[in-house]
Amino acid sequence: MKKVFLIFLLFGLFLMPVLAAAYPGGLVPCGNGDPTDPGFTPCQLNDVFALIFNIFDFMVWYISIPLAGLIIVAGGVMLLVSGGNPGLVSLGKRMLWGAIIGILLIFCSWVIIKAVLTAIGYVGPF
Repeated sequence: MKKVFLIFLLFGLFLMPVLAAAYPGGLVPCGNGDPTDPGFTPCQLNDVFALIFNIFDFMVWYISIPLAGLIIVAGGVMLLVSGGNPGLVSLGKRMLWGAIIGILLIFCSWVIIKAVLTAIGYVGPF
């Protein structure tokens, strides 16, 4: 089990920069490029909030939702191939319920973070 976790951890560490670079517009909203360029925008305080929202948005839409989808599929496969084995049936049900509860928690946290950022005055890309 530790080897599988280590493999997924290393795979995630190598894959995360590729996914972050593919995020539309980039995660960091400012300070990209050559400072001598006339179109260069230096970072300001508002950009910190935009960065926080971009990171959270990236984690929700590009990491947790596909991962929850994979867990739902794996739980469904466990239920289908269980063949009446109560251990596999309970494992499949736990995987399905865990993924559904995880998705609900993720979307509730998104609403809470959106409300907090709006309350402190950030009017970004909601």
